[in-house]
Amino acid sequence: MNQRERFKRSMRFEKVDRVPFWDYGYWEETIDVWKREALPREVTDIEDFFGLETWITAPVNIDMCPSFEPEVIEENERSRVIRDPGGVLLRESKVGSSIPQFIDFPVKCRRDWEQLKGRFDASTRGRYPSDWDDQVKIMNAGDKPVFLPIAGYFGFLRQLMGLEGLSYLLYDDPQLILDIQEHMTELRMTVLARALKDVEFDAAAAWEDMSCNKGPLISPAMYRRFMLPFYKQMTKFVADHGIDIVIVDSDGNINELVDLFIESGITANLPLEVRSDNDALAIREKYPTFGIVGGIDKRALMKGKSEIDAELEKLKVLLPKGGFIPTVDHRVPPDVPYENYVYYLLQKWRLIHDKRTYGKK
Repeated sequence: MNQRERFKRSMRFEKVDRVPFWDYGYWEETIDVWKREALPREVTDIEDFFGLETWITAPVNIDMCPSFEPEVIEENERSRVIRDPGGVLLRESKVGSSIPQFIDFPVKCRRDWEQLKGRFDASTRGRYPSDWDDQVKIMNAGDKPVFLPIAGYFGFLRQLMGLEGLSYLLYDDPQLILDIQEHMTELRMTVLARALKDVEFDAAAAWEDMSCNKGPLISPAMYRRFMLPFYKQMTKFVADHGIDIVIVDSDGNINELVDLFIESGITANLPLEVRSDNDALAIREKYPTFGIVGGIDKRALMKGKSEIDAELEKLKVLLPKGGFIPTVDHRVPPDVPYENYVYYLLQKWRLIHDKRTYGKK
């Protein structure tokens, strides 16, 4: 069984020889710290070094095209203010990794959207790379699962307007929100038609990041009005092209959203964050056919081997039920010692390769 087959069978709750050996990435500082501990300094591809399996997302631009030319507005020893490719004005730290301070966003009202709308034209050249045909051959012939990018309906608006601006516009100009969602749905379906014709996809993937540690950043009622109809269009569109696995990437507490995800045609979430009060065991019990990627509390990796062993015990319950690929619940921070991370990978490798984990003799 190859990687693509394992992934699809896992997400379809079918029997597998083992689940994919995935993880969810690292802070840049983590690699620097590990190289001072024991990681060989010549390592450049950390996933390859650890023997981790990965997936591919098709390189199709369904966002702003052309994007803004990045511009440095001001700079000092510790930070710089830039205009990023999405037209967002932000201050980013020059000292380590951190979330930037967002200063201004390109859309505050309908007039802003109308002025920006030309950058969201499906016919604009550059939505496919010049070597697309070569990449198609690689994706179709390769062993790695291939994801179709379908963007999202909250994350996109948040990047365009900022969380505060979006929150106000949901009330102040709901028709603008609906108009944008409709426009972007048409753009995505039009642009993706070529990819769907050329590539054998294993799943579709949306990015949202629509929750904080206490719950969603948009109410379920607002989701139902401003996102659900468009998600239904998009998931039906990909289903009509043979894609039955749709994964949404959202951090934070998703407990109030899972019902809506399922109604939207979304079949799985990643990376399920334990520290945001998502309990993989409880979600599996309540939603026996909803896929989970993630679910391993990285805080256990900060502590020690006994805590890692205790955290991995849940695999013995979740893996036999299917629909679960265990990874850390977000990128590994530098607080995790290299020795602990290696131990975690070795123990996870042992568990996912042990037939007894799946209830087999």
